[in-house]
Amino acid sequence: MRTKCCIRVLVSGLLLLAMLLVALPVTGWAADAVSVPVRQSLTADATASVTYTLSPDAPSNPMPPEAQRTLTLSGSAEGAFAPIPTDVAGDFWYTLRAEKTQGCTVTPASCRVLLRVRGDGSVSVFAYNEDGKKSEITFALTPVAAVSPSPAPTPNSTAPVKTGDEARPAVYLALMSVSGAVLLVLCFRPRRKRQGA
Repeated sequence: MRTKCCIRVLVSGLLLLAMLLVALPVTGWAADAVSVPVRQSLTADATASVTYTLSPDAPSNPMPPEAQRTLTLSGSAEGAFAPIPTDVAGDFWYTLRAEKTQGCTVTPASCRVLLRVRGDGSVSVFAYNEDGKKSEITFALTPVAAVSPSPAPTPNSTAPVKTGDEARPAVYLALMSVSGAVLLVLCFRPRRKRQGA
């Protein structure tokens, strides 16, 4: 009789431990830092330079250091933003814009960038054009004699994706403690024997 109760307590404790491990966020790992690559091609023989800016859709998105959030390329060139370190799994959205153009117009003026960090620490970078289709992060430069500043694109009408863990571990711990106490009371409560009539 007592061994059945001990087994119940042991199983209940293991279930509570499993619930606790599932409910609390995993920390202590760091994903690979990833750079966002940019390629630009000049359509004619001329010199032109463009400064690109990477802006997060949500203030909590991981970002490169403040001084390295812009990238300037001249002519037909390739480059990359500084690596973006992160230790949280999730999807992080950014807008990549051609901000300052000298001697050219840029097509497209901007693109959306998705940084996908998986729980195993692997990171992928995806780019989407203005139509929402996957694309390369490539900009075409067309030289012009006088370039007026390009208008800033209107923000996307879609709400930014919520990322991160917003769970409150204290609430889960309190609920599991109360559950465990109730299970212990039920297991160790003296049982009255029924008397047959």
